[in-house]
Amino acid sequence: MCSVLAIDDDLKYLENVQFALQKRFNVIPVSTIADAEKTLQKTKVKAIMLDYYLGQENGLDVLDSLRKNRHDHPVIVVSGVVDLKMAVGFLKRRVFGFLEKPVSLTELENLLLEATQAEAVPENTSDKKFDVDVRLRKVTYNEKEIGLTPIEFEILMFFMKNSGNQITREQVTKHVWGPSKISKNALDTHILNIKKKLPPFADGLVSVYGTGFCYEP
Repeated sequence: MCSVLAIDDDLKYLENVQFALQKRFNVIPVSTIADAEKTLQKTKVKAIMLDYYLGQENGLDVLDSLRKNRHDHPVIVVSGVVDLKMAVGFLKRRVFGFLEKPVSLTELENLLLEATQAEAVPENTSDKKFDVDVRLRKVTYNEKEIGLTPIEFEILMFFMKNSGNQITREQVTKHVWGPSKISKNALDTHILNIKKKLPPFADGLVSVYGTGFCYEP
């Protein structure tokens, strides 16, 4: 069972999350950045859950402090309020995803499973950009052509054309599939495949559960 650090000043919320996820994760609750640093020094965690409003501190400052001290764990932001300005701020800091309170425990668990199973890409071993030839529908990353399916290419282009904007799931599905009915898992599967093939895309994409996505190259 892997450990997950949860940083939030709402102690009752931390208690509930710890209880709800106990079969899958060892949730370590802390309420301050000082306690978070102490925990990370002595305990190996696979992911971090982070609230935005933390009394005198805010999530952006906390994340900056963690990154400064080389804590590069996948971070999932859980906040009572999620807006575009906040999303872009966290996006530039490469968070793994967003959840808005009140949290769906199923969505939280699924996002944590994805985060804890994701393979970290070392900062100094890969280019942070990829090239797209729209005419040839070809994507190149680290001087190698990446084999995207036609649907994956359409999804990628849609995010690139709408970079910096909040995008709903409905907008993506309507653009790619039109009026056709598809399952929620279909879109998630295609996006996950693109993220695996293109680490820079994964770095720039944030999932805002219940709302959609925000992509910033």
